[in-house]
Amino acid sequence: MRFMKRHLKAILLLAGIVLAFHRAGASTPDSVQVCRRLASIEGSVSLPYHASLLAAIKEFAARPLPAEFVQYDSLLTAEIQRRGLPLELKYLPLALSRMNTNHYQAGRAGVWDLPVLLALRYGLTVTEHHDERYSVEASTQAALQYLSDLHASMGDWWDCLLAYTNSPAALNQAKARHPGVQIGPWGYVEQGWLANTDVVGDFIACDYVYSADNKAVASTTEEIVTCGFDQPISVAVLCSHTDLPKKILLMLNPLFRSDPLLPLASYGLRLPASVKARFEAEKEAIYAETAQLNEKKAEEATQLAEQQEKTQQAVKAQAKKEQKSITYVVKSGDTLNKIAKKYHVKVSDLKKWNKLKGDMIREKQKLKIYQ
Repeated sequence: MRFMKRHLKAILLLAGIVLAFHRAGASTPDSVQVCRRLASIEGSVSLPYHASLLAAIKEFAARPLPAEFVQYDSLLTAEIQRRGLPLELKYLPLALSRMNTNHYQAGRAGVWDLPVLLALRYGLTVTEHHDERYSVEASTQAALQYLSDLHASMGDWWDCLLAYTNSPAALNQAKARHPGVQIGPWGYVEQGWLANTDVVGDFIACDYVYSADNKAVASTTEEIVTCGFDQPISVAVLCSHTDLPKKILLMLNPLFRSDPLLPLASYGLRLPASVKARFEAEKEAIYAETAQLNEKKAEEATQLAEQQEKTQQAVKAQAKKEQKSITYVVKSGDTLNKIAKKYHVKVSDLKKWNKLKGDMIREKQKLKIYQ
């Protein structure tokens, strides 16, 4: 009887393991399923299959479609269609930055992962106070125009995507090193001919996962609104008057890169809707308190600079006192240049130490020399 019970438990345990594996297998697409779906959704940008794609699909399938993408989906769609570009390019920000509006890595920033020089080339503002790469609206205009320009010169969308994440020069150099070789996007991943090839698997996986009707979508219960401002605003002062956590304020407004926040034409502050009324009611007080704070900081900076100057002067004076000197008696045939070389000092210093207006010295004249 005991043997039968142990045997039955073993059978039930094995059945549970088999069922678990069956469920896991059912939720994870196999290569055949993936290939069929890729063929069905493929548009102007080819979506070639690769074995490593399964892991990328699993990774993105575990993440819901970001709320930021849902918010800007209509903007991305409209701008892509206006330029006559492939609609699937709207999934590129998901592949590049996971649609993180605060994204920054290795000098590239924003949802479109734009480098500084490229952003400036396409008219974006990038200064110590403002960075339009963090504006989804502005960066979308620049990125899509760049992609359109790349396609006009290259003609192949995967060449465009690889040039976008590396540079046209890097892609052309890779091709020049292997003339006549056609390897496709996955070939660049396998051969390591380019430094940045993550876009291949990530873009295909994003298109695969997030174009599905049954995709998981992240939702947010907090509405975000834009509030205008035309004077500098201290982050601490705004947060104090509205009870808005600093972390949330900075997360919502990565475009503004300095503190105090400085106004920029056609841009406002993105704030939770629940904060808007209080911000508008307290705006003048926030302006005034920020101005007072800035004046205080300016005064403190001036005082600090003056104190540092006094300290430097005192240090120099003390050093001069502590500096050892000798008295040299001028001999026949001596010149300032000869004496300076002998004691490894400058002629100008000899003149300064001895208050000499010219180069003339006389025999038996005494000169102070500091060493």
